[in-house]
Amino acid sequence: MSEEIYNSNDYCKLAEEFEELKKENAELARDKDHLMNLFMESSEYVYSVVSNMEINDLRQKCKRLEADYEISNRELLVKQVEITALRAELEAALVHYGKDAALNFPLPQPPEAQESESTSCKFCGSSKSDRRMNSIVCSNCGRKIGNIAPTEVQE
Repeated sequence: MSEEIYNSNDYCKLAEEFEELKKENAELARDKDHLMNLFMESSEYVYSVVSNMEINDLRQKCKRLEADYEISNRELLVKQVEITALRAELEAALVHYGKDAALNFPLPQPPEAQESESTSCKFCGSSKSDRRMNSIVCSNCGRKIGNIAPTEVQE
């Protein structure tokens, strides 16, 4: 009979230990779920921060492009005023010297876009550029890289 009591006593201890382990396992499962929820929340936060950073970068790029556009428009207006003044000067010369005098000297042609060999764009890194009017312009992104020194007219 003492063996049966011993076995039932062990069985009771094992059953109690099993119940404690089940409670501990349930507690660990709750902790795991809590940690997974925290991980998901933090990853959503990180995604949100990265998305906001990308949006801010795109906004900054848009602002830079708008500023370049405004500068280009201003330069275009200045060139248009210069062209208008030169046309008026040419018409005055034609009136003063007569139309036949205009045939003796060729009118200047607008410069073709010429590729530059040594200028590189600091915005996109391209080494190809074009010469337009008095400016050097990147062939890749279209931004103004620099100015061309005006050539002196020899008479």
